[in-house]
Amino acid sequence: MTTWAHRWVRVYRRLLDLLPPGTPRDQRDEMAQLLRDMVSDSNEPKRTRRVLRGAYKALPLFLLTEWWEAGMELVFGPPRHSRYSGRWEAMMRQFRLALRSLVRSPAFAASTLALIALGVGAVTTVFTLVDHVLLRPLPYPEEDRLVFMENGSHSGPMMREMPNIEGLEEWTATLSEDANLIMADGRPVRLRRARVTPSFFPMFDAQPRQGRVLTVEDDATPNVAVATHSAWMTVWGSDPNLVGRTVPIDGESVRIVGVLGPDWQPPAPLIGRTVDLIAPVDWANPRLEDPQVHRHQIAGLLAAGQSLETVDEQVGAMNHRVREAFPDLNLFEPDLANPTPLVLLRDRTVERVQRGLVFLLAAVGLLLLVAGGVTRLVTAGGETS
Repeated sequence: MTTWAHRWVRVYRRLLDLLPPGTPRDQRDEMAQLLRDMVSDSNEPKRTRRVLRGAYKALPLFLLTEWWEAGMELVFGPPRHSRYSGRWEAMMRQFRLALRSLVRSPAFAASTLALIALGVGAVTTVFTLVDHVLLRPLPYPEEDRLVFMENGSHSGPMMREMPNIEGLEEWTATLSEDANLIMADGRPVRLRRARVTPSFFPMFDAQPRQGRVLTVEDDATPNVAVATHSAWMTVWGSDPNLVGRTVPIDGESVRIVGVLGPDWQPPAPLIGRTVDLIAPVDWANPRLEDPQVHRHQIAGLLAAGQSLETVDEQVGAMNHRVREAFPDLNLFEPDLANPTPLVLLRDRTVERVQRGLVFLLAAVGLLLLVAGGVTRLVTAGGETS
């Protein structure tokens, strides 16, 4: 079981403590163990996330059902021949005492019910958010094989060495920059442009809504670009004749060859979450020959059967070849095995929000516990009255 999967199983076990107080502890442990076994049997990250997503999606309804059944049995009594009849009789007595206290203080009763409803609603909302952001796979083909090169931006000499890494089936380099568009009426518009290698489009399933995407042939003519769907709507007003038009950007004439579909999501670690134009990498730019200029992000697709650790070693060897080619440059510490380690693109995508979402999940769980604690305090007050 991977570290991240083990962490989500532990969070699941903690959330099972939100079950009614009378729920046997061994029942909660058995549920957590069942999820742990299912995750351990999942030998693929995609299947592991599917198992975790199913467990977390079912948990809010399960909690609500258990609390509802506990309340119903408190009101109407436990089922006949129940082996928990003694426990349910005690809970019934406490429920009646709590109900009597709440009737005496209707305002407090309304506040308590509102707090419980807020807790349940918050937990359900955060569960949905966690499912969409942390548990669902990235919307790209073979997303469990996509990797990202860490430790900042990378140079042109490093990019030219990338085809020599045998463990990568494909790779792409990207650069994000601002650009200035001059509209037909002379109005300037600030755009966000990403320069990419042609393999970017198939790796991230960027399909055109109109026209085409960039190809290898476009590297020889860098003054072409593909517009994103959002830019097509907001900047060009959904103009159906945009494809094939030449527009002035940064004093150069750029031909729009395609518009991407509306459902495509840009890979944030590579080009950011907002982008207007995607253009080819300008290999004729002399700055790409300077090993001191680090501007590009690099991602790759692991070849079938290759492990992340094995390819990471190959990237480390590539770094040392670049260092040997430029011995006068202090590019990195010589004792580092790999100064630009590889990580899964998914982990790099969610790392900025993962800790915050886990904290938020814990906070709303605490809110629900507080709501349950208020109810128990009311019960204790009823017993002493």
